[in-house]
Amino acid sequence: RKIQGIPSSARRTRALRLDPRQTSVVYAGTTEGLWKSESGGAGWRLVTSGTLIVNDVLIDPADSAHLFLATDRAGVLESRDGGKNFSAANQGFSHRQVWRLVLDSGQLAAAVRHDKEYGGVFVSQEGKDGKDWQQWNQGLGGRDVLALARFIAAHVNDADDAAIQTLARTQTSVAYCPRASAYFNAESHFGPHRYQDM
Repeated sequence: RKIQGIPSSARRTRALRLDPRQTSVVYAGTTEGLWKSESGGAGWRLVTSGTLIVNDVLIDPADSAHLFLATDRAGVLESRDGGKNFSAANQGFSHRQVWRLVLDSGQLAAAVRHDKEYGGVFVSQEGKDGKDWQQWNQGLGGRDVLALARFIAAHVNDADDAAIQTLARTQTSVAYCPRASAYFNAESHFGPHRYQDM
């Protein structure tokens, strides 16, 4: 069923994002622009051109008025006023079809599609400002990147309660490898691994 207010002509909603600070605010990235609801989805209004294809929406968790859009043809667009105004944040891209965005530890990453060895993953060297991008595609072999995720892979045997709460609050995934833990004899140094707490 279509959500009331998003027009039937916008057949593909590619991203639906809830503002983490104002739960009545929802953004819908569609094949016909970015739509915004300030009523929890009861009503919607178009905040960009209807010709803009929005593949992903990223909301800065530290400042929910700071948005990034991953688009077809326009690359990455940035807003610092909750979607009222957008500007290009594309310095360093070789291609402008951006599929996904992720913000991790203050660093912004973008997945670029359909550009073989010129695409892949780009990381903003200016942190979450998205001003200067550098390609990180070693080992991808020209493959498209269809998803990005925040991910920490580490031995956290010595994690205290505060560290575990931080991992939970930031929705960070943790990888636990029993063979690596055994190889490094981590349990004898740190005690039992707390992966079940995580």
